[in-house]
Amino acid sequence: MLAGRRAFAAQNTALVIAAILTAPPPELPATGVPLDLDRVLGRCLAKDPDARWQSAHDLKAALELAVAGGAGLGSSLPPSAALVRRPSRRTWMAAGAAGAALCALLLTAPGRWRENPFAGQPTRVTVTAPGGAGITRINLSPDGRRIAFVAANRIFVRALNSQEALPLQGTEGAGTPFWSPDGRFLAFPARGKLKVTEAAGGPPRVLCEVNTNIAGAWGSDGTIVIGMVGDGLFRIPAAGGRLTRMTEPDRARGESRHLAPQFLPGGRRFLFVAGADKAGDSMLDAGSLDSSERIPIMPVETNVAFIPAGNATWGYLVFGRAGMLLVQPFDLEKLRVEGEAFRVLDSVRGNLAAGAALTMADFSVAGGALAYRPGLAAALAGNLQLAPNLNAINVIQNWMAGLKR
Repeated sequence: MLAGRRAFAAQNTALVIAAILTAPPPELPATGVPLDLDRVLGRCLAKDPDARWQSAHDLKAALELAVAGGAGLGSSLPPSAALVRRPSRRTWMAAGAAGAALCALLLTAPGRWRENPFAGQPTRVTVTAPGGAGITRINLSPDGRRIAFVAANRIFVRALNSQEALPLQGTEGAGTPFWSPDGRFLAFPARGKLKVTEAAGGPPRVLCEVNTNIAGAWGSDGTIVIGMVGDGLFRIPAAGGRLTRMTEPDRARGESRHLAPQFLPGGRRFLFVAGADKAGDSMLDAGSLDSSERIPIMPVETNVAFIPAGNATWGYLVFGRAGMLLVQPFDLEKLRVEGEAFRVLDSVRGNLAAGAALTMADFSVAGGALAYRPGLAAALAGNLQLAPNLNAINVIQNWMAGLKR
C-alpha cells in the first residue's frame, strides 16, 4: 500500500514465499513516506526473526514515534514517547498503511513461520525399476531414506543413496506397501490378503483377508488400520489377531467407503478419507483409536498425507487437486486447516480408487522427502524444473527447505 505495489510479487505462492525468505524488500517512494516510518517497516521485514519487532506494543510505540517525527527508531525505543507535534493526515495515512501491511504479513502463513524444520538445499533423485519396468505404487520409509515401490508385479526396496533395488520375495500381486514406524517391516495387500514382511527381505506372513489394494497405516503401538472396498476402516494388531471394525460409511451422506488412513503424532489419532459415490463429495476426516467420534476437516479429491513441522502443534497436509499437488498448514490441536493451500507440483499422476469417486494420487512424503510419479508437466515450483520420465519416480529431498512457520 505504501509503495503502490506488492512487496514480493511472483507467479505463484511458493515463489512468493521464497522471495519473502531471500529477496530484499523493495524501496519505498522517496517522497510521501517519512524516513522514520521507512525504518519501522524495514525492521518489520527483517529476514532474521530476532531482528524484527518482538511485540505489537513495541511496534505501536514505534509507529507513534514515527508519525510524531521521532528519531532513533533503528535501535531501541523508550517505553513511551511524547508527541512533540501533531502529525499530518497524510503521515497518519502512511502509518496506517504500514500497520495494515504488517498485520497482513503476520497473519499469513509464511510470515508466521519462525523455525525451519526442513534444513538443507533441495536435491533430486530419480528412481527407476530394474529393466526399466513401470513403477505403479510408492511409499517412502518414515525417515525418508528408502522407498518401497511396486514394479514387475512385486515390491522392491531401494535406499535413495543407492542404485540397487532389492526385490522382496513373496510379494507378487502386491498393492501399495506401507511401513512400520521403525522402518523394519512392510505391510501390503496382495491377492485378497494383508501381509507383513521384513524390509530387508524374507518370507511374508498373512495377517487377515482384505478386499483392497490401497495402503493402510501402521501405528506406533503396533495397530494396523486399513480400509475396505465398500466398507469402513478396520484394525488388526501387526503381530496378528482379530480384525475389528472401527468405522462405518454414512450411506445417508453418500459415503461409499473409508480409505487411506494415516496416523498423526502420538499414535492415537489418525486421518482418513470418507470416500463418496459422487465426485466432489469426499471428505477428509479425523478419527481416534479411543473413540468412534469423527471430525470433518475438509473436502478432498485425492488421498492426503500429513507431515509434522517442528513441534507437536502443527504441520502440513499434502494432497492433490485438479492434477496438481498442494500443501496447506494444519493445526494439530484444533484439527483444522489454516490459511490457503499453495501449489508445489504442477502435475502428478494417479488412479481412480475402487469403490469411490476419488483419485489416489501417486505421491509419498516422509522425512523431508517427496516422491511422486510425474505427470506430463511436472515442476517443483521455485526450485527444480523436472522433465518427466513416465517410467520413473522423482524424489525431492529437503523439498520444503524454503518454508518457515
